[in-house]
Amino acid sequence: MLVRAGLCLRPPLRPGGGGGLRRLSGAHAPPPAAVRCFPLSRALLRVQGPEAATFLQGLVTNDVARLLWGGGAARPPEGGAPSPPLLPPARAQYTHALNVQGRCLYDLILYRLHQSQEEEPNILLECDYSVLDSVQKHLKLYKIRRKVNIAPCLDLSLWAIIPGEESGDISSILDKCAHKTLVLTPDPRAEVMGWRLIMNKEGNPQEIVPGSHIGDVSDYHRHRYKQGIAEGVKDIPPGIALPLESNLAYMNGISFTKESAYLSVIVSSCESICSRISSQSHSTVSWRHPRSKHWHQLDVVIARCDNLKNVLLTHSYHSADYDTDHSLVCSKLKVIPKKLHRSKQTGRPRIDARKTANSERAEKFRATLEENLRSNPGGADVISRW
Repeated sequence: MLVRAGLCLRPPLRPGGGGGLRRLSGAHAPPPAAVRCFPLSRALLRVQGPEAATFLQGLVTNDVARLLWGGGAARPPEGGAPSPPLLPPARAQYTHALNVQGRCLYDLILYRLHQSQEEEPNILLECDYSVLDSVQKHLKLYKIRRKVNIAPCLDLSLWAIIPGEESGDISSILDKCAHKTLVLTPDPRAEVMGWRLIMNKEGNPQEIVPGSHIGDVSDYHRHRYKQGIAEGVKDIPPGIALPLESNLAYMNGISFTKESAYLSVIVSSCESICSRISSQSHSTVSWRHPRSKHWHQLDVVIARCDNLKNVLLTHSYHSADYDTDHSLVCSKLKVIPKKLHRSKQTGRPRIDARKTANSERAEKFRATLEENLRSNPGGADVISRW
């Protein structure tokens, strides 16, 4: 209490130094800049190819069609052009990747690099730097026969551009600076999170955004926590939280109208489906969709009861195609080859002539043979009888 009272009785500080405490250094405090640039520990993956949009559509919670063709645009038919969009397509989109239980795996931000619909889809995928290899492995797991190239962009860096409170609306200024770099677009999660900047690692964000300075990344996280926005594996542990528990609906990261059974089956009714199947006393190979009321066949591995001990591990991989309800089921089996016992073939009888090497035995055998031949009727010698 004494210290607090003493502080209250001190006279206010003046810039000129008269009265109150003196500055130990003659330098003045720098004025707060209008725009702050924060380097982020986030990584980028490039997903490029003719089927990049269809590939990502079945893996993320948001509607990738809005990123490519704009809000309200219909999906283009085979070999045709999409209908005119009601809203211009955004440059960035916030989304999540889920596991087969409907839990959040990775928080992602998609960036569209191609400018027109005639160009080949080229999308940058932003994720946490610590799970870059895991995200790349997760995407390649569902790449089966897809015309898609997935590669990390290690030569690019990501920055968060957050305007100050006194800067006002600087959207027009940043729009004019967008041509100087690869991507400069508003943060798709919330307006208070500013803009996202993607540039080469050798570049300087102060040269692109005029009147800005590089801030401490701890101030970025403090600002993000005040807005209630989760980011990274520390805030969203993989495989634990549900999408709606991470404010995904408030941050425009989920679409409940996309043409995909991936979201409706896994997120909305995963727990009810599992409880319905486990509550039955008999084995089942089909289940009914809770919304369409259609029956679907489950992908199972059938094994005999005697061979259950040889089934070591079984995995179910969901397809990246959103128009199928079947899964790829792989099992790790312990195979013991059966031993074939073959009987030995009996060979032809052979005469043991090894004892003829003894001269005494050979002479005795010759005499016995001649005596037995003479005793036979005919009276001829051995040579003539032979």
